[in-house]
Amino acid sequence: MSTSETGYEGTYPTTTTPADPSLQAFLSNFYRLSDSPAHNDEWTAQFRDDAVIRLGPKTASGQEGKGPVPVPVPPGGS
Repeated sequence: MSTSETGYEGTYPTTTTPADPSLQAFLSNFYRLSDSPAHNDEWTAQFRDDAVIRLGPKTASGQEGKGPVPVPVPPGGS
């Protein structure tokens, strides 16, 4: 299924160096997963183990509670 079929296709600035297609696919999938609580395990797998996220007054780190954690690792990232 393409990102345009799921409604998560991003708009990128027109430059002399286009955005990497693998990064575009990562971002589309990341936001698709983040919008569905049923995909929390898949979404948290997008982050590093030492990530920290703050949503309003709530904070989570690592894989704590299998809830959302930040710092997505794009393709080829470490």
